[in-house]
Amino acid sequence: MRKLSMVMFATLDGVMQAPGHPMEDPANGFDAGGWGMPYWGETMAQAGKEAFSAPFEMVLGGTTYDLFFANNSNQNNDGDPTPMDMAKKHVITSRTELEWDNSVPIGGDVAAEIANLKAEDGLALQLYGSWELTQALLKTDLIDEFMIWTFPVIVGNGKRLFDDGHIAQNVSLVKSEPTGNGVVLNIYKRES
Repeated sequence: MRKLSMVMFATLDGVMQAPGHPMEDPANGFDAGGWGMPYWGETMAQAGKEAFSAPFEMVLGGTTYDLFFANNSNQNNDGDPTPMDMAKKHVITSRTELEWDNSVPIGGDVAAEIANLKAEDGLALQLYGSWELTQALLKTDLIDEFMIWTFPVIVGNGKRLFDDGHIAQNVSLVKSEPTGNGVVLNIYKRES
């Protein structure tokens, strides 16, 4: 059995919506997109060390897949393959074909499909962005580890990382490490 880690960026007030670009996710009139950009350099270096150093597979919703493909794919950027390029990508989508190398569409009962992926032998799974998918997996208790970068930013409104309806559980802090620019990585593991 393999673990599923949630790898997320959030503001101090818990918003995970659109950290990377102003128009990344303007849903519900959200106009604070790109809040993470001033902190990106040090944060991404830390993310490379913590999340991308060992081989992994990705779990993504369709919108996050499209954003990551546009910004992280060697197919689009003519550079060396990135860890995301090399990773197998499990994408929750109704599409039957995906452009990015090593991408597999998943449809149907999402919780059951993710539970099946976890039951297989293989590399650790990492969930990125994908607010709706994150909420669904929190409500079905499928996330084993929470790797959360908290940014020293308050935006006031937006899609919150922990929305209503998730399953109550205890977690243990296994690592806490700040960057020089005030972003703090906290890694929590679910208690059995």
